[in-house]
Amino acid sequence: MPADADASLRTHAVLTAAGIPCTVVLDSAVAYIMDRVDLVVVGSEAVVESGVSRQHSARTICLLALNIRA
Repeated sequence: MPADADASLRTHAVLTAAGIPCTVVLDSAVAYIMDRVDLVVVGSEAVVESGVSRQHSARTICLLALNIRA
């Protein structure tokens, strides 16, 4: 299992334990489900001061979320 998948599952477990309903979605399925989500949480290995993330798909996911909601 890739390290990022493990981190996603750990985050899911923490949120679920806190009573926050959530679903882990593969990057390749984000566009399919985006019109049915209320909130997008994207993890990243590092974020620089300007807001640039090292997680390559984070920008695409955020832009998709912004455009679906617009």
